[in-house]
Amino acid sequence: MPKFLNDIVVTGEITVGVNDAGHDVKFFGDTASVYLQWDASSDQLLFSDNAYLYIGDSNHALSLNFDATNSYITNAYGDLYIQNTADNSDIIFRSDDGSAGVATYFALDGGASNSSFLHTIFPDSSVLNMGTGKDLQFYHNGTNSFIVNNNGNLSIQNSADDDNILFKCDDGNGGNATYFTIDGGAATYSGGATTALYTIWEDLSRIALGAGMDMQLYHDGTDNHIDVSSTLSIATGTSGVAVRIGHTTSETTVSDNLSVTGDLTVAGDTVTFTSANADDPAFILQNTTDDAQAARMQFIKNRGADGQDNDNIGEIEFWGYDDGTPSVQQYGHVICEIDDATSGEESGKMFFKVASHDGGLNSGIAIVGGSVDAEVDVTLGNGAASVVTIPGHVDLAGSIDVDGATNLDTVDIDGTVQIDGATTFGVNGSGQDVTFFGAGEGQYMLWDESLNALHLKDSTYLLLGSATQGDMQIFHDGSNSGIQNIETGDLYIINGADDKDIIFQSDNGSQGIETYFYLDGSDSTSNPMTVFPDNSFLCFGSNTTTQTGDFYIKHNGTNTFLNNYTGNLTIKNEANDKDIYLSCDNMSGGTTAYITLDGSTGWTTMSVPIELSFVATPSAPPIGSVVIWLGEDGVVYAKNPDSQVATLTSWGEG
Repeated sequence: MPKFLNDIVVTGEITVGVNDAGHDVKFFGDTASVYLQWDASSDQLLFSDNAYLYIGDSNHALSLNFDATNSYITNAYGDLYIQNTADNSDIIFRSDDGSAGVATYFALDGGASNSSFLHTIFPDSSVLNMGTGKDLQFYHNGTNSFIVNNNGNLSIQNSADDDNILFKCDDGNGGNATYFTIDGGAATYSGGATTALYTIWEDLSRIALGAGMDMQLYHDGTDNHIDVSSTLSIATGTSGVAVRIGHTTSETTVSDNLSVTGDLTVAGDTVTFTSANADDPAFILQNTTDDAQAARMQFIKNRGADGQDNDNIGEIEFWGYDDGTPSVQQYGHVICEIDDATSGEESGKMFFKVASHDGGLNSGIAIVGGSVDAEVDVTLGNGAASVVTIPGHVDLAGSIDVDGATNLDTVDIDGTVQIDGATTFGVNGSGQDVTFFGAGEGQYMLWDESLNALHLKDSTYLLLGSATQGDMQIFHDGSNSGIQNIETGDLYIINGADDKDIIFQSDNGSQGIETYFYLDGSDSTSNPMTVFPDNSFLCFGSNTTTQTGDFYIKHNGTNTFLNNYTGNLTIKNEANDKDIYLSCDNMSGGTTAYITLDGSTGWTTMSVPIELSFVATPSAPPIGSVVIWLGEDGVVYAKNPDSQVATLTSWGEG
């Protein structure tokens, strides 16, 4: 049994075992218990814990390993592509479902995609979270779609010049109509500031207030309308501010006229206007002076002393009859009081009350002067069951704090919005597109309701993590797709399904796809197995001439090959006092180490006979070695570096 003291250079093929009777080949590293093993009994190439598979010669560009706890795919150079080129097939990402099973978290739906749209499918109740604290969430629960912001502000912004934000919904006839538009093209700018912003309500698009759409504001294409089904109150809570109804040319008419040419003072306790005519009596205040002044109605509280906080300044009461006895019932009440009587800090308060269900009066509008100049606080509604509807344009310069659900058809928000409840766009079965634009032309994220898909356009990144550019990026740049971990931590691709695999497939060169290799979850009990199918090459190096790199390993269904095309092929065991075995069938159903490189003794041991063929006399060997050959005369010779030849034996001499 020969022992080789130095390197062995093999210029031909090395075959370990024969078809259907292979042998284990183990390659040890410097670290204890770390090795690479071809396990013939299980037909698998085994990387032990903490053993790495490096692909590429650029600083270990791509590596795969298992550290006894976690599995890793690490890309350290260039782009990392995960690609499925199968026609009408998907890339499906699955993980633990929280109940000892697995579920699809999202899928790249190649079957649903076309030349215009690519679809990333998040199944029902699969939540797309943004932010480390799951601060922004997108999901559909099988019934409704949700955008939930749990931290900070939620901004919906169109940064495209002269473009709009359109809010569309059902048109009542199976189609969609624009309810209102935030018209960026109509905005005006002058003198270094924005001078006008427009929210456009289409003709016949109504702003409805009240649970029963009791007050409606709209334009029918010809005329403007304010339609109400109950009392219309127009008032201001600021002292000294007039309430004006109509234009200077407008007319308010009462069937029976009442004219007072001078001051009218009524010293009695009650003034009653009575009419038997429908809609009478009417109370009119008119100023006919040719100036900008107007008539006034004043309620004065004069207690003959300093005013006090909560003094009642004036009231207007509204009475009618119920359908009982009948009996008279108060249905409305307007009250003005002193909020703060302090000289120089005066503020008032007004309450607009209505009978609420049981006949009791409750404030629907409370207007209170604030504690600083120009502050006026307004409270709309009364209690959690109250509904406030604003059918027309609302221009808010400050922040909005909404604690409950909000149903908005079209919103133009220039300030900060905090939504503490759920936000819904569209209704089940009739959603709405929602677009989030970036600063770059054509770069935006679209929830496409017609495709039930969240669409990130070319070069629009899905960033995960808290780094400025995200710790992880998912994107398509118009040519290639990428999953890139750029800042922090490891990149995991995990299949938590019991006995299921992770399969890597790509183009087969004939407009189809095939499996290049897969992580066999069904056959990897305590021994993770990466399977390369028959004729799948494991290639190393960048040589493109052979189409297989500088070195490859494959099995063609019959034989196994290790082919080297460039440089030397080195098989090295750097473990102290350990060996390298070349084993093969022993013709008795087992295997024998034919050649052993004994690292503990420095010997190369041949355990089987060596067959030598006749050769011509070779050249002298390198210094420190001898060459042995079988001469054409049947004699075995040995030659040293000095070309001294010795005869070892010849046929027939024993």
